[in-house]
Amino acid sequence: MREVPHPDVNLVMDAYPSGIMRRLKESVKLMVEAGLEEECSEIYSKWRREFLQQCLRALGLQFQTPNNEDVEKWLKTCRAAGKILFPNERIFCDYLFSGFSDAAGVSYEKVCKELTIGLLSFVDTILTATLYQSNLLFSIVPKMSESLEELIPEFILPKFPELSFVDDLQKVRQRLVIVNRLRKIIYPNNVQAPVTDGRLHLITKEAMNYILRISEDIGGRWFRRSDHNENSTFWVVIGRMIELLESELEAKSKVYYTDPALSYVFMINNLSYIGQKMPDFKFDHDWFGQNTAKVKQNWNLYLRSSWNKLLDFLKFETNESMELMKDKLHLFNLHFEETCTIQSTLTVFDKQRRERIVKSIEALLLPEYGNFTDRFRAVFGNQAYDYIKFGIVDIQNCLSHLFLIDEEMDLQDKKIK
Repeated sequence: MREVPHPDVNLVMDAYPSGIMRRLKESVKLMVEAGLEEECSEIYSKWRREFLQQCLRALGLQFQTPNNEDVEKWLKTCRAAGKILFPNERIFCDYLFSGFSDAAGVSYEKVCKELTIGLLSFVDTILTATLYQSNLLFSIVPKMSESLEELIPEFILPKFPELSFVDDLQKVRQRLVIVNRLRKIIYPNNVQAPVTDGRLHLITKEAMNYILRISEDIGGRWFRRSDHNENSTFWVVIGRMIELLESELEAKSKVYYTDPALSYVFMINNLSYIGQKMPDFKFDHDWFGQNTAKVKQNWNLYLRSSWNKLLDFLKFETNESMELMKDKLHLFNLHFEETCTIQSTLTVFDKQRRERIVKSIEALLLPEYGNFTDRFRAVFGNQAYDYIKFGIVDIQNCLSHLFLIDEEMDLQDKKIK
């Protein structure tokens, strides 16, 4: 397919003999002065709209089922419209409706609106795709953003009144900017230091803070919760980007931690933070339910991979020998101390979450440990205390020292609440 040629701002004007142009202009003048402005505008816009559609049909863009080939066609269509068709149409319309700026603006809008809305609809279809692929994020979105940036000035004209679809054009352009910015946050070019203590990742904080800023600051009437229904493109786009963020965090958790339990703490922190930031957004209840389920799943996986192992040492077997009981208690002591030492250096971002995790560990561990030590004392008598290193209170005291609090995040959490 040929590239879009250099713009010719006299393309339409030169296509008609000067005599015809004068007669057309005079006909427009007579109709408008006779009070037939609306009829004149309808005739003009229908005629010129058909012409533009014929010009663009040759580019072969299919709006219904976009793929990579259609994206390239869209880019060329947008370039052709912005650099050639719309500028020429503007000059042509301005000439015919000379002296009647309102009629010129209405007619120009009718000619360009359908095509422009079609171009924007294509972008929305791309942005709400079920799965974001790397080609979309790193190549297509920046190119589309540049194309719309070139198109917008064609519709912000001092001679014409504001066109109704300019707002839509700017909104779609802003969505592309948002995706591009979030892509840079989630996939930064610089190599970031690993998060080794389970705390929030920098990309999580930056991405969520950015989403909060744009929802509050950028064109408030566009993104304010009350102005959107649940299926609006903006919120769908944000949802897709959060999915990418979670996927990237999942990948990083596997790289940062060889111990699965630590990776689950990392995911609990980051997923909880994302969920905590979302209540002001127009997400449906399903999203919050899914986020809660993800946190709970990682919570259960953390308990299973870290503390369920210790429960294996506390299980009784029929006709179990005294030597085996001593070995089990010894192994429990070693693994309990090791686990507490490691996890005392892990970080959670708020005090309440830390307390809930500790309570869940106590509920899991203390009953089993109490049963085992009772049985152990029944078998060994006074000698049991030579092997029982921890009483129930000692276990609780060790668990109370698990996890450090991220004071900065805890303070932010209190401010939000």
